[in-house]
Amino acid sequence: MKKIFIAFSFTLLFIAKISGQVDIDIPLIVTDGTININMAVGLDLTATNCIDPQLGESDLPPCPPSGVFDVRFDLQQYGCGPVSSYKDYRAPGNPPTYPFTGMIQHILWWQVSSPGIPVNITYNLPPGAFMTITDNITGTLLNLGPFTGQGIAIIPGSYTNFGTKAFLKIQYCCIGGEPTEPIFGISTMSLNFPQMIAGYDTTLPVTVTNLGIEDTLSITNIVSSNSHFTIAPNSVPIILAPQDSQIFQVTNTAAVNAQQGTIQFTHNGCGSPTAMNVSAPAGIPPGPLFAMSTTSMIFIQDTVGAVDSLPVTISNNGYANTLYINYISSNNSYFSVYPNSFPIAIEPQSSLDIFVTYTSTNTLQQGTIEFTHNAPGSPNLLYVSSANSFAQFSIYPTSLYFNSQPQSRTVDIRNAGSSDTLIINNITSSNINYTVTPNTFPVYAPPGVTKSFNVSLNNTPGFQFAVIKIYHNATGSPYLLFATNQLFPPVAEGTIGVKSGPMSQTLKFGIDSLASDDIDELMGEMDIPPPPPQGVFDARYIMPINNFSGSLNSLRD
Repeated sequence: MKKIFIAFSFTLLFIAKISGQVDIDIPLIVTDGTININMAVGLDLTATNCIDPQLGESDLPPCPPSGVFDVRFDLQQYGCGPVSSYKDYRAPGNPPTYPFTGMIQHILWWQVSSPGIPVNITYNLPPGAFMTITDNITGTLLNLGPFTGQGIAIIPGSYTNFGTKAFLKIQYCCIGGEPTEPIFGISTMSLNFPQMIAGYDTTLPVTVTNLGIEDTLSITNIVSSNSHFTIAPNSVPIILAPQDSQIFQVTNTAAVNAQQGTIQFTHNGCGSPTAMNVSAPAGIPPGPLFAMSTTSMIFIQDTVGAVDSLPVTISNNGYANTLYINYISSNNSYFSVYPNSFPIAIEPQSSLDIFVTYTSTNTLQQGTIEFTHNAPGSPNLLYVSSANSFAQFSIYPTSLYFNSQPQSRTVDIRNAGSSDTLIINNITSSNINYTVTPNTFPVYAPPGVTKSFNVSLNNTPGFQFAVIKIYHNATGSPYLLFATNQLFPPVAEGTIGVKSGPMSQTLKFGIDSLASDDIDELMGEMDIPPPPPQGVFDARYIMPINNFSGSLNSLRD
């Protein structure tokens, strides 16, 4: 008799409703702390996607002036025109029917009274309803929930500072059915796994709840459509009393390719079977993965017997396994490598510089350096050659001073020659806190062309000094670019005071092994604007660059 009475009362509630009453009414109170606005979502057999006056929905006037809190549901995306409402009731399926299982999406649209203020949503969800809130831009900037029962959902100020809309989604599970039946509820309808190393496992929890109030929920089968996704426990049947829950652990074994599938629960509640979507991005290769900073090197042909060397960076781009270089061989005896003791081990996500040496002879040379290793694609070839070059290497500035951290400076390398191309083979730094970009070589600069590089100092406290070596195919390779975050006093320094009437200027000069004829920033030299008009006092050094052409001026030399 008790079950009959409850079922009968429930039937009256849903069928013999008063005119204007909504089948499933979910009240919401939304505020940014200034005023409260009463809103609602839910289900009704007579509802549409647009304004339903019979359910208390009405189009709202335009938003108030800036500085006044406002929130509403935007209905325009659902084919309703530019209308909005405090209430947004929808039909339970097409055709509308109960019990209903599915997801209904609403667009929440707000204006906060001040930038960066959070928006609080007080909710009261019936059994069988789950609420989530996500951004309407990429789906990754905001992800709140799922929420059940009563509580407050907070859209943080970090999102309202730039976002004015969000998707409010209600997932319904067998809503409107017989109250004695078991109701299968799941905490999420989809699991998206993070990227992992291929072959490694990631486990995420999902909670199944019997939302019913009287009958037992029996899960009689659990099937995964993709072997990369497994679930535990999976020994059936799994019995859940009313309002009881079971936490399942879903495990993804990362594959080389992206994976997706479903985990299907067969049970005795309405809507059975229930499928949860699962997905995972392509796994990161465990490695080892062999990579070279360049596949070709060109050495400047020098006098017979002169020795030059260039570095090639070998990297292990894998994430789990060690790269072993088992042997390096050259098919031309004028080209050799160091180190040459094998095997050479390179750990995952690490690199090592191998130096290739060329001994000039009386004829141009070419050849290959072969790297034999334990990664796919072995062996790899590095093509080497020698060439005559009339390229001219020019750089500005000739040294770098960093006065704050972090900071990035631009270095311009120009080919001042008129015939051959300047080839920048590599750039290395003696201090890992200084990095150079771009760092893919070789870089080619035809005659008269300038290539720009950024030298960056990482946010590392204390004194930082680096010798940045720039390897190229012109004379004077490698060029040594000095970088520091602390000014260097010269070894010897003098001062000159220049005065004309009441006006005076102090000039400094000196010598140092790190100095050049150009602007040396690390010693405080700085190129200054051109001289003032005639009749205005000025004193400066014309720097010796370009045969004292006057192209560079400084108060220090």
